[in-house]
Amino acid sequence: MKNFDLKKYLAEGSLLKEDRFEDVEYIFKDEVDPTGKTEVEWVDSSDRHILIKRDGGGEVVGLNYMQGEEDPGFEDDDSIEPKLSEFYTENKDMVKGKTELEVIDNAIWLYFNAITQE
Repeated sequence: MKNFDLKKYLAEGSLLKEDRFEDVEYIFKDEVDPTGKTEVEWVDSSDRHILIKRDGGGEVVGLNYMQGEEDPGFEDDDSIEPKLSEFYTENKDMVKGKTELEVIDNAIWLYFNAITQE
């Protein structure tokens, strides 16, 4: 990603709408990974499913997302988007959100904006 200034983008307040996450809804857990380390969340305000893969300590180690209400079809570790996961890991401390899910969703918006500016 070139010429994308995350700190400047965040400072402009582009992800600070307080009401965006009133309708975050937990969808299902353990359907992708029977060990309970994978979750799929629905964020209605962003119209997307988010796949969250965690390690044994509960840290996020992989992410992916699918826009729209259709079944995202996440089936295994091949569903992880490596570049998005790396972007989240490197930038999560700079992304705003009241909950971890909000931070992840906002990081996805930032990632999407960064890759579309290339």
